Amino acid sequence: TFCSMQKEIFKGLLALFCCASLDIQAQEPAVEYGTIDYFDSFESEYVQDRAMAVWLPPDYSMEKEYPVIVMYDGQMLFDASTTWNKQSWDVDDVLGYAIETQVIEPAIVVGVWNVPEIRYREYYPAKAMALLPEALADTIQKFGMGGEAPLSDEYLKYVTSEVLPFVHQKYPTDASRVYIMGSSMGGLMSMYAICEYPGVFSAAACVSSHFVGVFTYIPEVTTGFADYMTENLPSPKNHRIYMDYGNKTLDSLYAPAQARIDSVMMKAGWSSPEWTTDFFPGAAHDEVSWKARLMTPLTFLLKPE
Repeated sequence: TFCSMQKEIFKGLLALFCCASLDIQAQEPAVEYGTIDYFDSFESEYVQDRAMAVWLPPDYSMEKEYPVIVMYDGQMLFDASTTWNKQSWDVDDVLGYAIETQVIEPAIVVGVWNVPEIRYREYYPAKAMALLPEALADTIQKFGMGGEAPLSDEYLKYVTSEVLPFVHQKYPTDASRVYIMGSSMGGLMSMYAICEYPGVFSAAACVSSHFVGVFTYIPEVTTGFADYMTENLPSPKNHRIYMDYGNKTLDSLYAPAQARIDSVMMKAGWSSPEWTTDFFPGAAHDEVSWKARLMTPLTFLLKPE
């Protein structure tokens, strides 16, 4: 029934916010490879000011142009000692070592911090929510967003019209090779970003993407994302999209939702090598699991175009 659906949504969102509330004050991360330029309060006209870090690869030089990877949940990317759960992607370790050993080409990584209290509002694609039945959308907004509207469109304006122009001006970048990457709700938003701004992002890595939208599998919610993508996916002729999922903890909900999204991709004409969905048996919904397979999406993003 719809009442039981409301209860499931509420329980899941409550669990999410309990975790988010453990987030500690923004701190500058330490790195093992490369260097970090840390900005403790990057100002915005569109969203709440927040921290941001720009990771520069080993042997960084102003004499060459680098591809750029923008990543969500920036505080979880580099240094486990500064994160709420003492886990991190260790992007500097994984990517830095791969660069030093010439396994992968150098790139700049831009990590944008989330604001825990409004993360769900900022990371839920607004135009997909608009396609949901009104009662279902209202329930998600009530329990997940304090009754307020999603902020994802404003968030993408922040990334595309404030963060990226700053990065392109300050660092030697290749503006034709700008990629977007995130996990969970950040994976969902990576899909949204390449659909909304196909002229900015040429590839997206959607890791453990939260295509269930809430915290139980409700087909109608996934249908909202599927319908949005059907109308808005960019052309596979000049874009690439990576997706993956595991089957432990929260990822255990993802198989039916991902299958629905995969069918949308196929019907829209997407196939390898422009698109892949990888399954990682035994992988959980956490930074340890994402770090363990990080080279897979990085290699996908940074292969020559």
